[in-house]
Amino acid sequence: MQHFGIRLIKKISWNVLATSILVTSSLFGIVPVKIMPLGDSITYENYRNPADSKPDADRSAYRNDLDYLLTDNNYTFDFVGSHATGANVVPSFDIDHEAINGETAAGVASNVYNYLSMNPADIVLLHIGTNSSESDNSPDDVEFILNEIDRYEATNSKHIKVLLARIIGCREDWIAPTGVTQVCTPNFNAHINTFNNNVETMVNNRIAAKNDDIVIVNMHDDAGFNYNATDMIDDLHPNDAGYTKMATTWYNTLTGVIPTHQWNFEEVNASTYVDSYRAGNDAQCTPPGCPVDIEGVTGNAKVFDGIDDNISIVHNASYDWNETESFSVEFWINPYYETDLEVAIGHYNQGASSWWIGRNANRIQLAYGSNGITSVSTLNTSGKRWSHVAVVRNMEDQTLKLYINGEEDSNLSIISPTFYAGNNPINIGFFNNGFNLHGALDQVTIYNGILSKDQIKLHYDRGNKGSTYIQHNWKLEEATAAAKYIDEWNPSSNAVSTPNASHSPTQISGKIGYAQDFDGTGNDRLKVVDDDSFDWASDNNFTIELWARPSTVGNEMVILGRRGLAHPTLPSYNMAWYIGIEADGKPIMFFRGKEPNNNNPYVAIKGSTPLNPYSWYHFSVVRDAGHTLSFYIDGTLVGSALDTTGDIVASTAMTMGFMVDKDGNIYDFYDGALDDIAIFGAALSPADIKNHYNKGKAGLAYDQDDVTLPTLTLNGDSAVTIERTTPYVDAGATATDDVDGDITSEIVVNNPVDENTVGTYTITYNVVDVAGNAAPEVNRTITVIDTISPTISEVVPVVTPTSDTTPNYVFYSDEEGNITYGGGCSSTTTTAVVGDNNITFNTLADDTYSDCNITVTDAQGLVSNTLNITPFVIDIQPAILAEITPVSTPTADTTPSYTFSSSEAGTIAYVGDCTSSTTTAVAGNNTITFDTLNTGVHNNCILRVTDAASNEYTELNISTFVVDDVAPVITRTGDATINLLVNQTYIEAGATCTDNYDAACNVTIGGDTVDTSAVGDFVITYNTTDTAGNAATTVTRNIHIAAGASPIITVHGDNPLTVEVNTPFIDPGVSASDLEDGTNLTITSDVFSSIHTDTLGTQTVTYTATDSQDNITEANRTVNVVDT
Repeated sequence: MQHFGIRLIKKISWNVLATSILVTSSLFGIVPVKIMPLGDSITYENYRNPADSKPDADRSAYRNDLDYLLTDNNYTFDFVGSHATGANVVPSFDIDHEAINGETAAGVASNVYNYLSMNPADIVLLHIGTNSSESDNSPDDVEFILNEIDRYEATNSKHIKVLLARIIGCREDWIAPTGVTQVCTPNFNAHINTFNNNVETMVNNRIAAKNDDIVIVNMHDDAGFNYNATDMIDDLHPNDAGYTKMATTWYNTLTGVIPTHQWNFEEVNASTYVDSYRAGNDAQCTPPGCPVDIEGVTGNAKVFDGIDDNISIVHNASYDWNETESFSVEFWINPYYETDLEVAIGHYNQGASSWWIGRNANRIQLAYGSNGITSVSTLNTSGKRWSHVAVVRNMEDQTLKLYINGEEDSNLSIISPTFYAGNNPINIGFFNNGFNLHGALDQVTIYNGILSKDQIKLHYDRGNKGSTYIQHNWKLEEATAAAKYIDEWNPSSNAVSTPNASHSPTQISGKIGYAQDFDGTGNDRLKVVDDDSFDWASDNNFTIELWARPSTVGNEMVILGRRGLAHPTLPSYNMAWYIGIEADGKPIMFFRGKEPNNNNPYVAIKGSTPLNPYSWYHFSVVRDAGHTLSFYIDGTLVGSALDTTGDIVASTAMTMGFMVDKDGNIYDFYDGALDDIAIFGAALSPADIKNHYNKGKAGLAYDQDDVTLPTLTLNGDSAVTIERTTPYVDAGATATDDVDGDITSEIVVNNPVDENTVGTYTITYNVVDVAGNAAPEVNRTITVIDTISPTISEVVPVVTPTSDTTPNYVFYSDEEGNITYGGGCSSTTTTAVVGDNNITFNTLADDTYSDCNITVTDAQGLVSNTLNITPFVIDIQPAILAEITPVSTPTADTTPSYTFSSSEAGTIAYVGDCTSSTTTAVAGNNTITFDTLNTGVHNNCILRVTDAASNEYTELNISTFVVDDVAPVITRTGDATINLLVNQTYIEAGATCTDNYDAACNVTIGGDTVDTSAVGDFVITYNTTDTAGNAATTVTRNIHIAAGASPIITVHGDNPLTVEVNTPFIDPGVSASDLEDGTNLTITSDVFSSIHTDTLGTQTVTYTATDSQDNITEANRTVNVVDT
C-alpha cells in the first residue's frame, strides 16, 4: 500500500452522536460508504478534440479503475451523484457521479448543497479548478465549496470527509487541432502550481478557524503523471494510463480513510459483535467469558475482567500483510489498573509473524516477531479516562510508529516481515489463551493503508470527550462595544449586539478570562442570527452550558433563549426555550417544541435553592432525545423530566441577556455577568458536566486542557524505621487537584516493603487527574532493622535411604545470612535467603549420617538456632544376590520353590519364563514359589532386586531346570493273557518303556509268582518311574493254568509204512507222554485186528494213550500192502 503526501485537517462541526472515531455504527455511519466523485470534465471524461464522438456510455474517467480497486480489495461502497456515465464499460462499475464538463469551482459551489441533499455522501472526491482563468489563482471559490459542504453538514447533522486534490498539471507539447485554443502553456502550468499552493494554504488556515475534515491529495505530483503523451490525451485531460494513476492515488488515500474492519461494540449483552466493514467477519465470545457493557468513547464499549473475558475473530486473508504492505490499527482503551502485560488486540503464530498491541504496567507495548516498541508516555490506569492508541506500519519509509492520544510517541525502523498467522483467529482482550486485559476497549479499527499523523490526531480529538463535542462556543472575551462576539467553533454563528454596538454589554473579569456584564435594563443585548446550526430535530441530542453571575435577584431574567415568531400558517412561533432565573432567585430551564401547545407540552425544571448575587454558577441543560431533559447547577443534577419537546426548530435568532415574545417584543432582561457559553452536539454525561464545572472553577474553558498538576502530600513521616518482621502499616498520602478536587482515592501506591528482610525501601505515591496530569512523585523511606537472631527449621529432610551422593535438603530461614555446616555434611551454598532454602550437599560416601547440622548468621552477626538435620543413609551399593537352593531338576512340580539370598531388602523383578507373586526381598534368605510353569526346560529365568535407595539392580541367573509332569509309557511284550496247562512252563516275555525326557527307561516286573503245577490264575505287573518322579500307568499280563492237557503220542517208523503182500507186519511201535504223567501212560493198539498183509491195499493201525486223568489221545499209522 502507498501513501501520497496525505494531509488530514480536522473538522468538528458535526453531530457527535453520529460519530465514533468518526461516527458511531462505523466510520461513515453504515456501510456501504457513499462516495461522491465531484468535479469537471476530468472526472466526467471529456477531450478537447472536436472529433471526439465518444458516447457518454463509454466515458468513465478514473471512476471505473477506482471501482475495481475498491471492489477487488473487498471494500463496500456506493458511488453517488445525479449523473451516470460509463454504462458500456467492461467490466461494469458503479457509474454514478457529480461531474459536469466545463464546470468551475464557482459552479460547483453554487450547486454542491443540492447535490448532497439529493445524493448524500460520506466522502467527496473533489478535483476542481482546471477551468479557472490563468490569471485567477484565488482559492475563494474552492473555499465556497467547502463552506457549502459545512452548511449542509450543520443543517442535516451529517459529517462529510473531503478528499481535495491538488489538481493535475497540463501537457505543453500537445498541438491543438484547428478550431481549438491551446490552453496549456508554461504560464498556465505556473498558474496551476500557484492555485494548488493557495488552495492548500486556505485549507491549512481552516484548521485553526473551522477544523474542517479535509485530506489534501497531491494528485499533481504524487500520482506520477508524465505530462506528455504517455499519460495525457490532450493538454488538459488524462488518457487511460493517466486515469489509472488518478484512480490509484485516490484509492491509496481511501485505504487510510475507510477501514477494512471495525468493531464498534455497540451491541448490548451480546456475544456477537458486528464488523461494520466486512460481512461475515463478526467477532465472537463464548459466555460466560464475554465482556460486559460500559459507556464508551461514543455509545457502548466493552469491559474485560482480566481473567477469562475474550473475543475472537475467525482468520481471513485481510489480516495478512506481506513484507511490502502497510497497515494501521487503532482503538480506544480504558485500563483499570497498573498491571503486568495485557493484550488489547493481537494475532498469534508460533513463528515470527505474531503481533500484538497491549500494555505493560501503564505503558503501551507493540510487538511483532522479536521486535517491539514500548511507549514513552504513560496511560491513566484509573479506569476513568480513555486513551487513544494507533499503530502505523509504513513500508514506504520502513517505520513502525506508535501514537498515544493523537501524538507520535515512538517509532522504530523495521524489517519487512510477513504478518501471517496461519488459521489462528484475531484475539481481542487477550492473546493466545493468556495475557487477559483488565479494562475497556472501544472502536477497534484496522486499515489496509497508512493513517497520517493528522488523521490520527483528528480521530483522537473527535473521540476525546468534552471539547470535541462542541458545535458553538462564545467565550465572550471581547472588549466593550465589540463589533462581534466570536463563536470559536463556527464563525458563521458569531454573536452581535442588537440593534447596534451601543447595546453591547460591558467587559469585566470573568470566570474564565473575561466576561460580559448585562445591565438588566434591556440596553445590553446580544443575539446570534439563525443559521440552522442550533435547530434540533426530535432525534437530536444536545447540551447547553454557560457560566452566569447574577447581580440582582427578584425579577424574571433570561440568560439565554430563543423564541419562534408568529406566522399566519407555520406553527413554529410556538417554539420557545430559555435558561434563566425566576423572580424568587431560583434557576430555571424551559423548553417547548415548535408544535401547537395541545400537541406538544413544555418541559420546565426549576431549582430549589435561590442563587446568590455576585456568585458564579455553572448552568447545564442536557437533552437525551426522546428520553430525558436534565438541568444541572454547578455540576449537580437539579432535576430531570421526560423529553416531549419534539423538533426545536425556528428561523429566529438566539438571544443572550433577554427574551423575545412571538410578536418580537423583548423582555426578561438579565442583570448580571455571562461567560463561556457552549453548545454541544451530544448529551454529555454527568461526569462530563461535573468535569466542566470543575474546570471552570479552575479558570479553564470547556475546550481548554487541564494542564495543572495535582498536589500530592504525604501523611506522617517521610522516613520510618521498623524492626524486622514487624508489620508495617503505611500512613498513606492525600491528593488534591484544581479541577477534580480531592483525588486521594486515585493515588497509586507502590509499596515494596518486605518486613522480613533488612534493608531500605522506598514507597512511591503517584496520582493522575482526570485530564491525565501526573503529580510529581512523592516517596517515603522505610528502613527495616534486625536485632533478633534468625530462626531456621527443617522443611524437607533428605530422603533416606538414597543413592544420591549429593542429596538435596530444604530448610526455612526467617532471615538472610551465611550458612555454617557441622558434622559430616557440607555444601557450596553458603548464603541463606528468607523463606525456603534448597541446598545440595557436597559428595557423601556410602554411610549413615546422623551428626549433620546447620546454623545461619545474619548480617548483624546474630546466629540462629542449631538445626539438626534428620539422620539419613547414603546407599550406593546394589544388593548382592546368591542362589541358595536351586529348583530340583527335573521336577514334576509346576510351581517349584526357589531360595536365594540378598544382602539388602528391596523390590524383586522377574525376567524370562519365571514369575512369582513374591515381589519383596528381605535381607537374608528368600524362598519364593514360582507361578505355574509350563513343561519344558527353563534356562532364561532371571531375578533382579532393586534396593530402597534405587541403586541399579543386580541380576541373579536362576540355574536351569526342567519341569516335567508327563509320565513314561509302558509297552507289554507279548499277549496280555497267556493260557497254560498244568505243569506247562511259563516263560516271561517282559515289557519296554519310553519317556519324553529320559533316554533310558527301566520297567519293573511285579505281581504274582506263576505256579503251573496246579490249575490257577496269576497277574504279572509292569511299572516304571522317570527321573522327574512321574510314574507310568501300570501295565498287567494275566496267566491262566488250566487242568492237564491230553497225552502226546509219537509214532515210530515210517508213517505211512509199506509192507510186501503176505509178508508179516512188524509194528515199529509208538511212545506216549504228557505233562502231568510223563511216560507213565497206558498205550493200546488194534494192530493185530487191523493189519492183514495178505490183503493188498491201505490199512490203518490206531494207537491210544490214556493218562492218569483219563485224557485220551489217539494216533494213526497208515500201512500200504503192496505186491512187488
